[in-house]
Amino acid sequence: MMNIPMTDIHTHILPFVDDGSDSIADSLRMVGEAMANGVKNIILTPHALRTGMPKFTKEDHCRHFSEFQTEARKHFDVNLYLGQEIAYHPQIIKYLQDNKLLTLNDSSYILLELPFFDPIEDYEELFYSFSVLKYNVIIAHIERYYYLSYGDIVSLKRYPVLYQINSNSLTGESGRYLRKRSMKMLKDGLVDFIGSDIHVSRKNDFHLAYQMVARYLSVADADRIFVENPKRHLNVA
Repeated sequence: MMNIPMTDIHTHILPFVDDGSDSIADSLRMVGEAMANGVKNIILTPHALRTGMPKFTKEDHCRHFSEFQTEARKHFDVNLYLGQEIAYHPQIIKYLQDNKLLTLNDSSYILLELPFFDPIEDYEELFYSFSVLKYNVIIAHIERYYYLSYGDIVSLKRYPVLYQINSNSLTGESGRYLRKRSMKMLKDGLVDFIGSDIHVSRKNDFHLAYQMVARYLSVADADRIFVENPKRHLNVA
C-alpha cells in the first residue's frame, strides 16, 4: 500500500494485559491490519495505572511483550516496540521515581493519558516534576478530553508537551465533533503524532488518516507526523 515506514505510537495490541485483545490470534490479526495500512513500526502501549484495568507490573508487560514479539516474528516482517499508556495518577511521579513504568521504546518519552472527566489541579507542577526527572511527555488523544477548551489545548503546549491524536478522530469514525477539533489542531500545527489507539473492536484507519493529512496539509507534513517524528523522538527504525 505504501513504501514509507509509518509508525503507530499508540496501540492496544499486546494480548491478555488490558481491554485491547484477549487472544494471540486477535493480536496477530491486528498486526496484519496495521501492516495493510502501511505501518512498519508498532509501539505496543498497554494501559498502566488506569482504574478498572488489571494491575500488571512493568515486568509483566515486558514478559508478555517478549512472548508476543517472538510469535509475531513468525508471521510478519514488522518492528514491534514496547511502551505503556500511563494514566494520570496522584502517585505517578513516585511510580516513575521508583522505575515502575515504561517509556516509549526505552526513550525519554512517556505516553500520558489525562483524566477523562476532571482536569488536573496543577498542570504546571506536574509537568515541572516530569522535567526534573528528565521525562518528556506525549499526551495521548488530546482531542478527547472534553473539559479542555481549544484554548486550553493551545496553552498546555507551553510546558512543553507533544500531542498525539487518534486516527479515528481525524477520519470521523469517532464523530463529527472530534473530527472538527482534530482537523483544527492539525491545521494549527498542534499535532505531533497520530496513533490508532487500536483495540480488537475498532477499525484500523491509519492509512486514511495519512491520506487526509497529506491532502489537507502536504505530503511533507504527513511524513513528518507519521514517519519522522517517531524516528526522531522514539528511536524507531
